[in-house]
Amino acid sequence: MKNMLSKSNFFFLFLSTITLILSSCSEEILPSQDGKKTAIVFATLDVKDTVHFVKITKAFYGGGNQVELAKIPDSSYFNQVNAVVKEYSNGALARTFILKDTIITNKEEGAFYAPEQKLYYFETTASNPLIGNETTKYQFEADINDGEFKVTSERIELVHDMVINTPSTTSEIKFEKDNNTNAYKTASFAFNAGNSKKVEAKLYIDFEEYNSVNNVDNLKYSKTIEWKIGDIESDDIPATGSITASAEGETFFNLIKENVSSDSDIIKRKFKGMRILINGASTELQKYLLLNKPSSSLSQSKTSFTNLTVSNGHRVVGIFASRSYEDRYRQAWVYAGGSSYYACLNTNSMQELCTGAITGGLAFCSDNPTHNTKNFFCN
Repeated sequence: MKNMLSKSNFFFLFLSTITLILSSCSEEILPSQDGKKTAIVFATLDVKDTVHFVKITKAFYGGGNQVELAKIPDSSYFNQVNAVVKEYSNGALARTFILKDTIITNKEEGAFYAPEQKLYYFETTASNPLIGNETTKYQFEADINDGEFKVTSERIELVHDMVINTPSTTSEIKFEKDNNTNAYKTASFAFNAGNSKKVEAKLYIDFEEYNSVNNVDNLKYSKTIEWKIGDIESDDIPATGSITASAEGETFFNLIKENVSSDSDIIKRKFKGMRILINGASTELQKYLLLNKPSSSLSQSKTSFTNLTVSNGHRVVGIFASRSYEDRYRQAWVYAGGSSYYACLNTNSMQELCTGAITGGLAFCSDNPTHNTKNFFCN
């Protein structure tokens, strides 16, 4: 086993894996009482990644103190796993990726063993990546314990062709009050979902807080606010054309107000930019998330979903699926040459942030050079 992959390489893995596990928390995985092992497999391949992970564990045997058993890693690992991911192009086998195992140490404390856990992975390169198109499919296969049983997935198409259309890299976002209605404006974000069947849209708002050290501005806190603006299921995703998610201006200013620090030393705050992020899920992942979410019925009964099959009468739960993302970062302002600057927020929205009814008393100012004659320009 290796311990050769940095924590940064695992960032998107854990976002996706934790989402999957939490979303499936109502899928009951019981300890085996009949000697038939249950394999647990989770993977969400992304065409953008160059390191691709699969979580392969087992439901440990019943008997004894199950709380104590859950703390022992070997209770949840198979003795031997030989796993591959196969790539098919127009139905013909094109490439086979052999999975290796590695130990990582950033698993949080909980009911199960921590902080280490075993994961399986394979690698591609930026010049020879996984392929996202209609004619390329991927399949997972694993031989468990030297032929005791096998786990196989259906062939899946990876999520591809997601595009953020608006705002552009130069257009300004408007959240200020409308002069005619006195209501805050709503900004629209348009994107293409590609072949994804579930899309989540988020904004991440960045700002900084400064105190004074020896009469010099000193950065004390960097803040990021996560704002979910859309969760679109397959029925609302058009075959062609854009999807729109909306962000209300009043919510924008209230979120900032709710997230500033209460530190009395802060003398100045600056808006730094905004990240637009869309996450897309494949057909299989969309079904898994939909069918394995907690039941609202009184009986709590529901149908689980997996696209994995298992041999020799054993059991399997989990998913072999795909997800991908597109993001665009808009800095507060960017020099465009000459006397021109591209701004994330338009001037009226920046003025609203600095002097408006909701956030006007929070010491926000603008360091955009085009605002140097404004009363909200940073001194």
